[in-house]
Amino acid sequence: QHEALLRQVSAEGITLIGGQGPDLPLQWQGRRGLMVVPTDSKPRLNVDIAHLKYLVEPLGITVAPMPINPEALDRRNLIERVGAADHVIACFLARGPLSDGQRRMIDDIVVTGKPVILTALLDAQGLDDFPSIRTRLATHGFGPLVLNGLVDVLLGRQVANSSGV
Repeated sequence: QHEALLRQVSAEGITLIGGQGPDLPLQWQGRRGLMVVPTDSKPRLNVDIAHLKYLVEPLGITVAPMPINPEALDRRNLIERVGAADHVIACFLARGPLSDGQRRMIDDIVVTGKPVILTALLDAQGLDDFPSIRTRLATHGFGPLVLNGLVDVLLGRQVANSSGV
């Protein structure tokens, strides 16, 4: 009972930007998903990749950590991985404006033409920079409880808060 309440509260902390996106909830059965997650050289700014894999890989969604440093981004690898997926969840992690590396990563994903859900894991400021992506979420954090809420929203087990629109 407490776990269900925690999951509901964490999902309610997620904001849907720009109205109910057409890509929610995700239908993953028989499809290949890719969740691109930024990594940073600062450990305190990193998403718990192991927890995220635990949540989504049983659903057929591959977690792909990508460095946010522009010089370290392997764009060819990113485009190949996106090309093999049916749907992409592109996450970014920023306080304030997006870094050049994260902006380039998202641009590279959008150019592939794959359906994309864009998720801001900390600061929603960069979401409006990509109006062509119809489904945009802001989690306002990136801890395990927030990641649980994000997955619940993506799968339709909970509904994101749209009052911040």
